[in-house]
Amino acid sequence: MTLSALYRSFRNAGLNSPKSFVIGARVFRGYVYLRDVGFSIADVAMKLGYTHPRIFAHHIECVLGDSPSKVRRTLDDGDTVNRIVAWFGSPRRSTTHLVQQQIARVLCFLTLVDWAGNLAGFLDFS
Repeated sequence: MTLSALYRSFRNAGLNSPKSFVIGARVFRGYVYLRDVGFSIADVAMKLGYTHPRIFAHHIECVLGDSPSKVRRTLDDGDTVNRIVAWFGSPRRSTTHLVQQQIARVLCFLTLVDWAGNLAGFLDFS
C-alpha cells in the first residue's frame, strides 16, 4: 500500500491521519509509564524515543488535554482511553465512533502487550 493510499483510507474511514495513531499509541504507552511514579517525565520520554522531554509533554497535552504531571496525578484509565479515542477520530465524521473505539482498544491492547513484552525481556524467569 502506498503512503497516499494509507492516508486516503484513513480519511475515508473518518479517522485522523496515521501519524496521529502513532502519536496516540506513544502517548498511551507514556501514560502507562507515568502511572509508575518511579519514572520521571524525562525517563518516560527517553524510553519512548523522544529526543526531548518537551516534545513528549506537548504530545501528552495535545492528546490527553493536560500536562504529564497532572495526567499522572488525576487521570484514570477510562478517561485516558476516551480521550485517546477522541484524538483518533476525525471531527468531520461522528458516524465512525464505534470503529474509533475498536481501533483505540486494539491499539491500547497492542501497546500494553508490547510494553509487557519489553518488561519481560528485562526480567529473568529462570
